[in-house]
Amino acid sequence: MMKNAKSILVPAVIFVLVVSSASAVEISSAGLKFGFNLASLSKDEASLDLKSKMGFVAGGFVAFSLSNDIAVQAEILYTQKGAKYDFNEQGVVASYDFNFAYIEIPLLIKAYFPLQESVVRPHLFFGPYVGFKAGAKTKYEITAYGETQSGEEDMVDVKSTDFGGIFGVGADIKLGAGKISLEARYGLSFTAFSSEEGAVSKHRAFSFLLGYSFF
Repeated sequence: MMKNAKSILVPAVIFVLVVSSASAVEISSAGLKFGFNLASLSKDEASLDLKSKMGFVAGGFVAFSLSNDIAVQAEILYTQKGAKYDFNEQGVVASYDFNFAYIEIPLLIKAYFPLQESVVRPHLFFGPYVGFKAGAKTKYEITAYGETQSGEEDMVDVKSTDFGGIFGVGADIKLGAGKISLEARYGLSFTAFSSEEGAVSKHRAFSFLLGYSFF
C-alpha cells in the first residue's frame, strides 16, 4: 500500500515543483489528455521475438509560453507499456503478457509552425521524461501435453525508475474558450528496464493522444 502511494506521490510532487518553478512565465494552456500506447520492448539478450501490445495512457498537462511560437509543456501521465511473447514448439504452447505501468513526467519543448490567426496550430515537440514504476506483472498461459497452467506473477527485477526521450507531432484546434489537441508521439527508454546484470531490453511506445485545454 505504502509502495503504491509513494509511486504516485513522488512524481506528483516533482510535477508541482516544475510548475511552481515556471510560475513567472505565462501559462499558455492547461488541461487533460488521454489515449493509447502501442508498446513494445527492444530485443533482449535472448533475442526473443516480442510482439507489441496496446496500453492506456492518461493525465494532465500545463504549458508555458516562451514566445509566440515556442512553449515548454510539463505533463504527468499514467501510462501502460509492455509486450507479448508466444511460444509453440515440440508440443508446448505458451503465451506471456508483460505488463508495466508507470507514472511519467515528460518535459517537452513545443515549436509551433508560424501560422497567423489560424484556428489550427500544428507543432513539433521533443524532450526527456522520467517514469516511476506503478506496477510490473507477467500473465502467462502454458499448455504442455494436454495440460494447461495459467497465472500472474510480479516482476521483481524491474527498476523503480525509467528515463527516456519523447518526440512527436501535434496540432491545437481552437474550440470555444479552449482548445482540442491531437498528438502522435514516440517514446523510448535510454536504459534497460530490468535490474538484472547484463539486461539490455528497453521500453518503446508509439502514443496517440487526444487532449483538451481549458484556455
